[in-house]
Amino acid sequence: MNGSSLMQEIFKHQKLEYVVCDSALRVVEYSPGIIRYARRISGPVRAQPVERLFDLLSGMEADLRQVAQGELPQFAIEKIEFEDSHHARRYVSFRIYPYQQGLLILLVDVTEEALLEQRVTQQRNELDLLSSQLARSRAELDDLLHRFVPSPVADQMISNPRQVRTGGEKRFITALFADMRGFTPLSEALAPETLLELLNQHFALIGQVIESEGGVITNFAGDSLLAVFNAPRELPDHALRAARAGLELQDSLRRLYKSPRNGMPFVVDFGVAIHSGWAVVGYLGYENRLEYTAIGDVVNVTARLSGHAKAGQVLLTQDTLHLLGERVSSFPLGAVSLRGRMEAIQAHELLHLKEDEPASGQGSESKQNDFQN
Repeated sequence: MNGSSLMQEIFKHQKLEYVVCDSALRVVEYSPGIIRYARRISGPVRAQPVERLFDLLSGMEADLRQVAQGELPQFAIEKIEFEDSHHARRYVSFRIYPYQQGLLILLVDVTEEALLEQRVTQQRNELDLLSSQLARSRAELDDLLHRFVPSPVADQMISNPRQVRTGGEKRFITALFADMRGFTPLSEALAPETLLELLNQHFALIGQVIESEGGVITNFAGDSLLAVFNAPRELPDHALRAARAGLELQDSLRRLYKSPRNGMPFVVDFGVAIHSGWAVVGYLGYENRLEYTAIGDVVNVTARLSGHAKAGQVLLTQDTLHLLGERVSSFPLGAVSLRGRMEAIQAHELLHLKEDEPASGQGSESKQNDFQN
């Protein structure tokens, strides 16, 4: 194989065509395949100005002369799209070099590479779109989960889903139980949809108050709700937070009496009870239906005591009052018998907090440690 045949073979395998130009930028030599890349011209290709041969070189005469004169080492124009004589879309790259006081222009067919890049880009765009859709769906699911599960619990479920299973941990908590007064006659007098709207409006207000103090609402049961403090997040001052939430809850309802919200037909009263003690806090149910809640006598006592709270009252047990110390003003109610319990408990009505006054005696956190021990 002679040198000319070898070069033709190399050009063939590399998908190369070439044009050689003189110092006047006129074609002096070219490979036969160059014709399919050239614009339609009349007459012979040789002696034609090179910019007439290729549309994209029009207006680039100054740059071409700089390359021919050695002022520019070379330049390239990558992946130019064009339509061949068979109306197929193809891509070619121009590599322009100085050669014997003129130019050597190599045309490289990069159709396969360009189409591959397009497919990769398309796939990447599709993956980006899918990723964006998945992220949006994940955000929507996260938001939905936070609506059905307390936010701190939802965060734990998302960050460590393998821990979501039946069972829980023993925690010393303060429980708050809020119970609507006069619910039975209301349910007789109101249409179910009106009653549901009324409950939701009141629970929205109560929920905001409880969450602002770090409490977690674990259960809604018709006209009542249960909230716990100190689970799942640790709150050293959980008794104080629960007491503050109970008072603010009642104050918010009283403010509603003066200026009811739009769409709220009327304001109903709640009785509130607060008690502190040990409970197991975790997931109750079975594999296909779990609920985050607190189980223990502390919950039962709180629920039973709320039945003794009059409209607008917040009742405390002696155990919670022990944790609060002198930070609160309360009125003793004496021994209160609770349904289902053998022994009566000492109950107190919470009047107000004295948080602006310095606490005397033993601090609430120390009292909690004494109580737990």
